[in-house]
Order: sequence, then C-alpha cells, then structure tokens
Amino acid sequence: MLDGPGEIDGLPIDRYRHRRRRQPCADARCHLEPGHPVPVLVDRSIWECELHGHRRTPVVSASHTGYRFIGTGRHPWENAARGSQPQRRRANVNALALAERLAAGGKVQDLSGSSKGLGINRVFRLWADSTTRILKVYGTPARERRERHALDALGPLPGLPTLVDRGMDDDLVWALFADAGRWTLAALPENPGLARKAGEILRAVHESAPSPMSNLSRGIDQEWVAVDFVSTFRRLERFRRRVGISMELLEQAREIRPPFASAPRSAHTDPKPSNFLVDDEGKVTLINWEWATLAPPEWDLSKAVWQIGLNAGPSAAAALQEGYGKVMDQEQLDRWIVYHAGMTMVFEAEQQVSTGSAESYTDLAAELQRAVTGAGSVTAGSSE
Repeated sequence: MLDGPGEIDGLPIDRYRHRRRRQPCADARCHLEPGHPVPVLVDRSIWECELHGHRRTPVVSASHTGYRFIGTGRHPWENAARGSQPQRRRANVNALALAERLAAGGKVQDLSGSSKGLGINRVFRLWADSTTRILKVYGTPARERRERHALDALGPLPGLPTLVDRGMDDDLVWALFADAGRWTLAALPENPGLARKAGEILRAVHESAPSPMSNLSRGIDQEWVAVDFVSTFRRLERFRRRVGISMELLEQAREIRPPFASAPRSAHTDPKPSNFLVDDEGKVTLINWEWATLAPPEWDLSKAVWQIGLNAGPSAAAALQEGYGKVMDQEQLDRWIVYHAGMTMVFEAEQQVSTGSAESYTDLAAELQRAVTGAGSVTAGSSE
C-alpha cells in the first residue's frame, strides 16, 4: 500500500486505530490503489482495510476458482464476482456492445463462460482485419490498474501478454491483447515441453527486479505466511461440514508446520494451468496479472507444480521444475499444497462459488488429506 506523508511501511504509527504496526491489506495487493489507507486491527489477529472492507485473509483472487476439480467451467481470462441481476444484465449488454464496435463488423466470440455477474471480467475474441485479438473488459477499474501496473513493472519479459490498445468507454475499462492462443495447459494432454516453458516464465518473473512491482518494504514474507496459515484453517473450521472434511483432518492440517517462504520477489500468485495459454506454434503465455505482488517464489512454484501435476501428470510437473531450475523438496511442496488447498476451500465456501454440496469438494479434500500425510504433523522449528 502507499504510505502517507512521512510514513514508512512497517514502522509504528500513531494516528491510526490501536496505534499498531502496519500490516498488509487482506489481499496484500491493495497497495496498488492510490491513496490506500492502512488497515486497522479489528481483533487480535485480523486486520481490516478501511477502503475495501477486506480482512486479512489468504492472498487469493477470484480467478482461483478455476481448479479443474471445482468445475466452474470459466474461461481462464475470467475472474469471479457477484452482483444484482439488473446490474449484471446491464454490464453484460454494454460489454458485448463494446466488443461488437471494436470488431468493426468482424466476428465476436464470448469467452466469459456462463457466469456473467457484476464485477466479473468479460472476455471476447475479436476477428478484425484478418487477425484475432482478445478484448478484456475489466469488472472494476482497479483490476485494470493492477494488471497494467504489473505488466509495466515486468517490462519485456518473455511469456507475458502483448498489449495492443486500452481505453475507457462510459463506465467500461478495457484492454486489447494479442491473441496468445486457444489452448491452455489445463486443456492439453501431458506435454513436458510446454510445462518446461511455463517453468522458464516463472523463473524470469521471480528473477526480475522487485522494486517496480511494489513499494511494500516486506511484501508477503515468512511471517505473513505463518500467520495466515493458522488463520486459514481457523476459518475453515466454520465451513468444515460444507466442504466435507472431518474434524480429525482439520486438526491434522492445523498441526502442520507452515511452509518455508524465502524472500519476497515479483510473483504472479495464481499460475494455475488455465492461466498458461498456448498458441499453434507452441508459444506459452501467462495471463491474468491483476493479483501480482511481492511474494515468496515458492508460492508460485508450488501452486504451478501441484496444479500442472494434477492436470497433466507427474512428467509435466517435473518438466516445469526443470524449466524453473529448481526441484522443490517433497515435504515442503506438500506443506504448500496444504496451504493452497485450505485457502481454496475457504474462498470457495465464503464466496459460495461451488454447488454448496460436499461432493463438489471431494477431490480438493482428497488432495488436502494426501498433502497432510506427506507434510507430516510437525510443529517444531523449521529445518530449511
């Protein structure tokens, strides 16, 4: 978040409630909002963002709903949100009209999927002048600002979306990208070559200079991960029956030592397979940069390895790590998977994205059980 005059992030301040040290906003990315206020303490461990009403919760974006086993059926460009039916209908009509105008008589394909609520990104493929472009109509102006900031910060790194144009029409903020392909790593069969390219993209992002990405002095660090790990499973207890996990499994997850997190670097935070687009020539592009921030590189790597392993098999997961140049210790990977699975369950339950039945969480609960077993119930000091 941006500091006020004469303030430094992380130092004690005396003009905010409780006179406590600063902490990240709930999604840890609100620092990209100009003039964003500092969060305030609302109980012993929960900090609330006064501007957005966010609470200090796991760093998850609505695009996390694209896990293959959740089955939302959304296009990878799309992020979830909710709104009233009249508002949704009006936003959808306006976005479609914008797409048709920019296509200038060419074909328009709606890639947004069946969910078209208020605040959801609408995505279209446009055929115009014998080429195709991807139109992304952002659910909120803040999403466009965050993605623009991230792409500007990363500069000409390979594997990033190519911006063609952007603009604002009435209340619609949009960007036009080069078409990065009609395939995703989630939709393709096991392909170690493509997974290796995905690993190379993540490595380039993590090796880039972190300062242009954020003015946070710390970002999401080991302390943040440790606190949020505990908070995640405390919140999950409220939804335990809905997601279909036993109290025994929940207690086992709570006993897991939080995963090791190295120094924060520029990070995507949601490198799931459906966010890696593939074109006909085999070029891989990582999309949806709205939630990029400073985070441990293990955050991105563990999530990508886990999800690509589920979608494309162990050979693809191994190839991704080969492309990245690092193989994660299995116990550490399982600790991160426990964390990712817990965050996803909490998010899905809180947002009521799934069908609401325990069956919709079956595969995710099985992954949590497997990872808990692999991580081991160790709460002693880290041995990294």
